[in-house]
Amino acid sequence: MKNRYGVGYNLVISKKTRDPGPQIDKFITDRIQTAKKMQEVSSEISYQLPKEEADNFKKFFAEFD
Repeated sequence: MKNRYGVGYNLVISKKTRDPGPQIDKFITDRIQTAKKMQEVSSEISYQLPKEEADNFKKFFAEFD
């Protein structure tokens, strides 16, 4: 069912502070252009990563780490 109706993967990032994280947005969208920011609340940011971009995840997470 997820393969048929799923929209992708959720990525939740915890920040050290509650300050906005535009550098995080830029990092993610530079590497996964179709990533969608879902919300930024307190010290967490959530993104939706489309399943069509899964081939890019290995490189993305290596750079992210």
